[in-house]
Amino acid sequence: MAVERTEEVSGFYVVEGPLRIRISKGSVELTGKSLSTGDEAIIPYAKATLMEAQGEAEVKVRGGGSLTKLDRSTIPREWMDFVDSVSSRECTVFTLGYVDSGKTFFVTYTANKALRDGLKVSVVDCDIGQSDVGPPTTIGLGLLKEPVVFLEEVNAVSAYFVGSTSPAGHLLPMVVGTAKLVEEARRLGSLVLIDTPGMVYGGPARAYQLYTVEAVNPDLVVALQRNDELKHLTKQLKSLGFEVVELPASPWVKQRNRSDRRLLRERAFYNYFAKKGVVKQVFNLREASIVGSFLGSGCPASPEVLQAVEAVTNCKVEYCEISEDSAVLLLADRPRVREVYAKIRSCFTDKTVKLVHKGFYQGLVVGLLGVRGRFLDIGVLRELDLKEMRAVVETPLREIGEVKALKMGCVRLDDEYREVERLEPGYV
Repeated sequence: MAVERTEEVSGFYVVEGPLRIRISKGSVELTGKSLSTGDEAIIPYAKATLMEAQGEAEVKVRGGGSLTKLDRSTIPREWMDFVDSVSSRECTVFTLGYVDSGKTFFVTYTANKALRDGLKVSVVDCDIGQSDVGPPTTIGLGLLKEPVVFLEEVNAVSAYFVGSTSPAGHLLPMVVGTAKLVEEARRLGSLVLIDTPGMVYGGPARAYQLYTVEAVNPDLVVALQRNDELKHLTKQLKSLGFEVVELPASPWVKQRNRSDRRLLRERAFYNYFAKKGVVKQVFNLREASIVGSFLGSGCPASPEVLQAVEAVTNCKVEYCEISEDSAVLLLADRPRVREVYAKIRSCFTDKTVKLVHKGFYQGLVVGLLGVRGRFLDIGVLRELDLKEMRAVVETPLREIGEVKALKMGCVRLDDEYREVERLEPGYV
């Protein structure tokens, strides 16, 4: 067990987790949130923030993290001026920046200061891989009730299921989901802050950022950069007539490697499922249809079609579904030779053919959607019987009467809710 230690503090510190901080004398600010004697804050593993002591203060610290003394604040003066400028008006702010440029810290700091100044503040968290508001695989909308040290303390009031922990290959749902949630956020808060993924280089990244800005039509685009690494985007946004505010990235940002990011995702999944508690819900797929895939869009093939495919391929077909433009086949076993796939496709020359194998569904994250695609929750698919039109989903959702559809995701979790596979978009 970590021993609690007492630290006399004054000035600025970078606080790295895992750490529990209790203020025993005086007051401090963490990410712009004021804490005074008796208040506590938890800094999770692989996360860090800025602490500023208001004069002389004393804190009690427990955990394996650290306090690192700085000679100056990590918050640029330009940030403070920006917060002052937005605290007096209703607006939507789109935050743009490369990986580890401090976007989430900036959004949290701005939200806390604006809340202090009396604004209603909502946050749209578009970072589906490093989600703070809502579970991974979703874009989350949160309404701040009080200042927070980290956005993960904000409860999601709405969300949009994308179904992956990476935007790559999912740009259309990313743009649609962000636009829908920003529209909803504008009805909730006078200041809407949009936190985006650090995907800024390459054709898909350019398309995602530029089309998302067009779709949400923000009042301001904040570009956080150390040099001119976002110039290829800001130049086009300015040409389109958007007001772009270029601010320096924080001089100190916690750099996360691939392992850190994976651990944060695993912690987020675990917290969402294991800590909230789950139940196994049984869905009748005639009433709650599968969406978001070729599977579920057609009708079961006739016995004659199944027999014809099996005769050509010498493979046992568990299930086959045909629509106007596709054929989805569930095979009992994985064929050992590639020629089998070509033979199956030759049976459906005018259609897109999707082949999956028995058990393909195990551990897939699914979105549970209501009327008109309204997000209700996420779950983990544990059983799928396509002949009986029955699915068993492990989910925190207790009441499933409003569920109209199960949207297939591209992430597979194990029994401990750890991500073990990310499937290609359109795999089924």
